[in-house]
Amino acid sequence: MDEKKPLDDQQIEAMLAPLRTHTGAKRSRLRPLVIGLGLMTAMLLILVLSLPSRQAKEGQSRGGPVATCGNGIVEPGEDCEPPNGPNCRADCLHPAPTSHQQQPTKSP
Repeated sequence: MDEKKPLDDQQIEAMLAPLRTHTGAKRSRLRPLVIGLGLMTAMLLILVLSLPSRQAKEGQSRGGPVATCGNGIVEPGEDCEPPNGPNCRADCLHPAPTSHQQQPTKSP
């Protein structure tokens, strides 16, 4: 009878060693790439979240903060606050005079 002996720890380690070095080499090459991509993604996310909103940019391009129509305060960029009479539109601007309305005269 041919009896097989079980493998000892050294034999098992010798058989697994080529697999461990090959897998370890791949992992060591990919790890810096994965870490770098993760850092770049985090930096891009921080950059996008730190950008001012479009509404704030538009207000700054006009030279001041964005006016809030309907808050009861006539702010820069507003002509009036509704409901301050029939000539105040919902966008806090006076309507443009029509041809039948009298144009204001400029005093010299």
